[in-house]
Amino acid sequence: MAYSYNEILERMEDKYYQLSGYRADECGDIGIRLRVLAGEIFSMGTQMDWLRKQIFFSTASGEMLDLHAAARGLSRYKGKKAKGTVIIRTEMPAEYDISIPAATIFTNKDGSLHYLSVEDCTIHQGTMFVYVTVEAEDSGTVYNLPSRSICAVLTYLSEGITVDNSGSITGGTNDEDDEALRRRIEQSYREISDGANAAFYRKLAESVEGVQSANVVEQTGQQNVIKVYVAGRGAVCPSDTILAVQTVLNQKRCAGITVQAVGASALAVNVSVNISVKDGYKAADVKISAEESIRQYFYSLRVGQSVLTAELGRAVINTPGVLNYSFNNFTDVIVPNNILRIAGTITVGDM
Repeated sequence: MAYSYNEILERMEDKYYQLSGYRADECGDIGIRLRVLAGEIFSMGTQMDWLRKQIFFSTASGEMLDLHAAARGLSRYKGKKAKGTVIIRTEMPAEYDISIPAATIFTNKDGSLHYLSVEDCTIHQGTMFVYVTVEAEDSGTVYNLPSRSICAVLTYLSEGITVDNSGSITGGTNDEDDEALRRRIEQSYREISDGANAAFYRKLAESVEGVQSANVVEQTGQQNVIKVYVAGRGAVCPSDTILAVQTVLNQKRCAGITVQAVGASALAVNVSVNISVKDGYKAADVKISAEESIRQYFYSLRVGQSVLTAELGRAVINTPGVLNYSFNNFTDVIVPNNILRIAGTITVGDM
């Protein structure tokens, strides 16, 4: 907004003085009225500033950015739920079958994260354990846990039951952030589909569930042959997804054109960065947030998109609490057309 509350009030008080010849007493009726009115004007101006930002996709955020995306036929990628396996044990061989129904709730050490079993299973009489597949109750990377993290059953089963996860709980991802969605909206304006160009086939491939990005490459030396490399969100696409893409391409391709759906290969990029922390923030918490910011950057990458130091640095410095940063021997990673770069080992240290 152009003026702060105090500036608005000061202008109003000065104008009142010019018209009346004396200053309004801040405790008097006029002074109180001026302060209330200044507050309303300031509030209205703040709302107008917010609305002005939401008009354009380059400055919109949240639900308003979702509306801009919808106008381009896009939607925000939803996060995935983490999955893994837990072992349920009894202290002694079971004297009878112990049923463990689907939707049995498990939790971590502090009880902050809940996981649900996805199928019915049983510890049979005479045995002492059973493996159970569990899924996080919600999406998000916070549900990704190392081994030995799940340690309790919230749903009552039987006396003497213990539980733990011998392997990691993985696969949880967050919803697509505003910056990643904004880049996709920008690309939709920059590359307009005309029914036969690369943007047309890319949009077709990305309309298939499970495909986050596609890269269209015309084959050198093979006339009228196009390959569409597809990938998921920070992961390769399974064979059934690639088959679904091929089906859509076959239905919509132009006559005389051969279009092949191919799964992109994923190659990991290791990142080591040192950060300094702003006053009032806990270093350990900021490091975790910075690591998550780096992961979110990699989740936003498309097939064939290079890893740029400047963009990765922007993700780090925009993390709340980060004062400064420096990479350890990191340079831009130029990526071939058929490769998706994913996050490898991420190390966040102290400057």
